[in-house]
Amino acid sequence: MLVLHAAREVVSEEGFQEVLDNVRDRIDEIESLHRTRELTFKDVDQGDRIAVTIDKGGGNIFGGRIV
Repeated sequence: MLVLHAAREVVSEEGFQEVLDNVRDRIDEIESLHRTRELTFKDVDQGDRIAVTIDKGGGNIFGGRIV
């Protein structure tokens, strides 16, 4: 019951909702930095080929392998 009482006291403080909203916004900003990137291909017909290369390390790519 002591923890519940303390939580109620904190939540009832003036400005708590604004602080909470700011924290939530900042968490969303931080999480968005690590989200998976999504690619969408439009107008692709059966039999079309798509080649994608991602080089995050700046290495040389030979035959699909990063050297």
